[in-house]
Amino acid sequence: MEEGPRRSWAAALGATRPTRPGARVLYGGGLFLAVAFATGKPSFYAGASLLLALYLVGHLGAAYAWRSLEIRWDCPSRVFAAAPFPVRLLVHNRGRAFLAGIEILREELSAEKWRTPARFAVRAGAAIPVEVRGLVRHRGRHRLAPPRIEVRWPFGLAVALWDTPGEREVLAYPRRVGVPSRAIRSRAPEVSRREVAAAVPRGGELLRGVRGWAPGDAPRAIAWRASARHGKLLTREFEREDAGSAIVALDADARDLPANDRTAAVERACSLAASLLLRLRAEGRRTALAAWTPEPVFLGSVAGERALGRALEALALLEPSPRSSPRRDPLALVPRGTLRGARVLLVKAGRGVERTTRGAGGTAVVTLPSLHAGYRPGPAR
Repeated sequence: MEEGPRRSWAAALGATRPTRPGARVLYGGGLFLAVAFATGKPSFYAGASLLLALYLVGHLGAAYAWRSLEIRWDCPSRVFAAAPFPVRLLVHNRGRAFLAGIEILREELSAEKWRTPARFAVRAGAAIPVEVRGLVRHRGRHRLAPPRIEVRWPFGLAVALWDTPGEREVLAYPRRVGVPSRAIRSRAPEVSRREVAAAVPRGGELLRGVRGWAPGDAPRAIAWRASARHGKLLTREFEREDAGSAIVALDADARDLPANDRTAAVERACSLAASLLLRLRAEGRRTALAAWTPEPVFLGSVAGERALGRALEALALLEPSPRSSPRRDPLALVPRGTLRGARVLLVKAGRGVERTTRGAGGTAVVTLPSLHAGYRPGPAR
């Protein structure tokens, strides 16, 4: 966390300005003073003096509070777009007075916004942690501006604006979206009969059927009632949703779309590819990623945290290929042996409907368009 330097009284007074109630008090004091000059009545002089003295105490108090504060802040370096993330602040009161009316400003910046709590107070000599929620709307690298803090102690007649020093660089992964379950459902064609039978029964697995017993089958997989009916040993076969391998291929070439649709198609394609990786990885599937960013990217496995981070970073920084460049198939980056028996999900930046085709070697390729057939661009935000 970054610490701000101790500031001078001149800087504190310069950072303090009247609030709307404070401006009314100043206006009333000036009005009383003008009437006192016109009439010469001591009561108007007394009223003007009281109002101006009250505002002076409020202005000096806010400046003192500003000078007494020490604020440090930090946030994650990698986040998901459109998902709130924590921004941690440590507010330290180095003064000798109880400071109240401290508030973190809620304001919209270039690419992020703060979701802030209510006002809070800090005892003399104490430090309290405060957590607000940040939000980055789009994938890519962002310079996150620090939060700004206002203090209106003691009467709320003046406000001092505390600019927290330093910026943070945040890498925003593509936003997480829903994925079609039918597209990622595993048929596990590459798992042998013995491997399927030996892995059961466990929770969350689907019964495939019953077959004859073979040496090496797990005893717990034997279907005893069916065996008694048929007079021979039968083994239950189960299909695991996490069985088998999957390949997520991203085709971000959206040159055939109208100019208004290209950006939305690429953004949605990156989000869909990232969400597929996370979903398949959570289910225990052996998952690979292939894409042109426009540099060739092929990650044979995203099982580890470092490999997953590399995959999400590649999707976060992906730039669509120029229209003058030749078309490139992301499946050409995948070795032929890896394709065999895998579930291939081709995410295409375009408009259309989900379909299944046959690729090299008879591999089934599920094409998932990023925009549905009836998509219409909404208003710019």
